[in-house]
Amino acid sequence: MNNAPDCYVCGTQMQRRFDVETNPLFQCKTCRIECLSPQPDDATLAQIYGKSYYDIYGANDSLSETKRMKQRTFSHFIDMIGPRAPGSRLLDCGAGTGFLVDLAKHRGLDAYAVELSDYGAEQCRAIVGADHVFRGELTESTFAANLEDRYDIITMIDVIEHVRDPRATLRWANSHLSPGGTLVIVTPKAGSLSHWLMGKRWAHYKVEHLWYFAPESIRRLLLECGFSVKRMRSTFKYLSLEYIRNISLAYHNPIVGVASRALARVLPRSVRKLPLPLFSGDMFIQASVLQTGLPPPRIG
Repeated sequence: MNNAPDCYVCGTQMQRRFDVETNPLFQCKTCRIECLSPQPDDATLAQIYGKSYYDIYGANDSLSETKRMKQRTFSHFIDMIGPRAPGSRLLDCGAGTGFLVDLAKHRGLDAYAVELSDYGAEQCRAIVGADHVFRGELTESTFAANLEDRYDIITMIDVIEHVRDPRATLRWANSHLSPGGTLVIVTPKAGSLSHWLMGKRWAHYKVEHLWYFAPESIRRLLLECGFSVKRMRSTFKYLSLEYIRNISLAYHNPIVGVASRALARVLPRSVRKLPLPLFSGDMFIQASVLQTGLPPPRIG
């Protein structure tokens, strides 16, 4: 097609697959990345993010249950990278309402949060303090409590698929990790079993998800941005049937929705609320800095 974009990662001309709502989705046949092109504009994304963005996940009705469920997942991810000394600095990118920084704080880490939404940043400030929270873009972040602007762990859990320029984001992370530091990425995996089976009904296809990385595309981009990939694997998250049902209702996913609602009608509430380790089509990546002295991140 004449309007098909060149691949963001490898430069190959991409091929159109289908639309995510009204947004064309393209795939690179070489490195297997998928993306929306053109990307939704700022006004469209601004309508998606906000307090209501968290309400659809059930947090408004059952905050404590949602928090426990998500923190079990985050604890699993932090355990995978190994122990860290007390006081190690952790920066959570796209921190939401602060469930991960709260967990990190209770583990004795010096936790910082970057969050784009006003509502999420406000919740994070209540947990770790205003001098540990930045509301805005990651590449513009500053912290009064960390003038050195260096971190031992940078986490990007369900984040990299949302940013307009992943290359700039990863280069920023490279330049702000301390020697021996760790980058953690969790993101939907193009080519996963659920991706293959569900096709255009894959639960991860959402307007706010601009990128869908395959293992070969994220590995190539990380290497370009100065990282060495230490671990890459499919991963589970702790999810409850109630949580899955809320997501399917909010995003009008018929495949997941029908099954989850049918089970919800016959199972007791205690079972519906039970967090289970389920493979949801995501991959876990642990990387470290391979080289330093990269040029400043390219913004825009």
